[in-house]
Amino acid sequence: MNEKSLKRLKRFKKYDIIKVEYRCEDCGNIIYRTLEKNETEHLIRNKEDFEPILCPICEEEKMIIYGIITEKEFYKNYPDFMSGG
Repeated sequence: MNEKSLKRLKRFKKYDIIKVEYRCEDCGNIIYRTLEKNETEHLIRNKEDFEPILCPICEEEKMIIYGIITEKEFYKNYPDFMSGG
């Protein structure tokens, strides 16, 4: 996680749920992980517990945190997730 993401994460501590965007350094695959407030606080203290993670496409442990958004922003940007489509 870069410094910009960490600063943004600290501002998002107040939200009950956030979405963390992971991006694979090898294949570029993107996944989103939902974090609740207690997990967000844990991530701020111990980022090594959250990255890197295993990429489901290339099966390498190369996914790092690339971005952080609120749940509201996520569903605004990706309305199909809300409808299940």
